[in-house]
Amino acid sequence: MARTKKSGFRRCPICGHHADRKDMQYTTDANGIRCRLVCWDCYDQIMAKGYDDADTNKDYEY
Repeated sequence: MARTKKSGFRRCPICGHHADRKDMQYTTDANGIRCRLVCWDCYDQIMAKGYDDADTNKDYEY
């Protein structure tokens, strides 16, 4: 039985663009913790101030 290759395409949560996993990058919050997996175009926009200001980790106590 032949193994099928798993699709590496994912959808960017910001722009909705389908991109290969290797063409995506995790953003980091102000404490350096990974937040979201986004495409490179969105990554540049989100990380312009140096960190991701997403609501993902706001209530977490470090």
